[in-house]
Amino acid sequence: MKSNLKFFKKSKKLPIDKFFMNVLYDNKFGYYASKQPFGLTGDFTTAPKISIVFSEIIAIWIISVWEKLDKPEKFNIIELGPGDGSLTKVLLRTFKKFPEFNSAKKILHNAIELGGTTIKNFIVSNEKIGYFKNKLNVYGRENLPCTICGKKSRILKIVQSGRSTFYCSKCQK
Repeated sequence: MKSNLKFFKKSKKLPIDKFFMNVLYDNKFGYYASKQPFGLTGDFTTAPKISIVFSEIIAIWIISVWEKLDKPEKFNIIELGPGDGSLTKVLLRTFKKFPEFNSAKKILHNAIELGGTTIKNFIVSNEKIGYFKNKLNVYGRENLPCTICGKKSRILKIVQSGRSTFYCSKCQK
């Protein structure tokens, strides 16, 4: 890759995290920028798309953890990066079969209704783009004003091993 060659002009060594950052995320040549890796025409799919049994097992595990915690009245379940919402849809359907648990759980329904969060050119397996990312307060908003503080601060971004974290230096310490 050209970005790796540029790096070698300055040094004889290329750290593994820099290598993966280049081959996966380079804007021109990176794997995620140059092709559609997910879904029916991509290189791989996720377990919830192969069979609903995976999601049902996760639901039963969540319920068993809730029971081991002595059935707290409030129990938050948060799926980070829900993609097209396949896992959460099956979780919700399975939870309905357990009324006591179902009344105690709290799930981010907006992510499901809006098609999940998708990044750059990612399109979910049903070929639709998820729009929940437009509701996020900090993700993908580098250098923009914080939606909570307003103009007082800007959203910052840090990258570690190819993964980005966005945050407001005033609201999120």
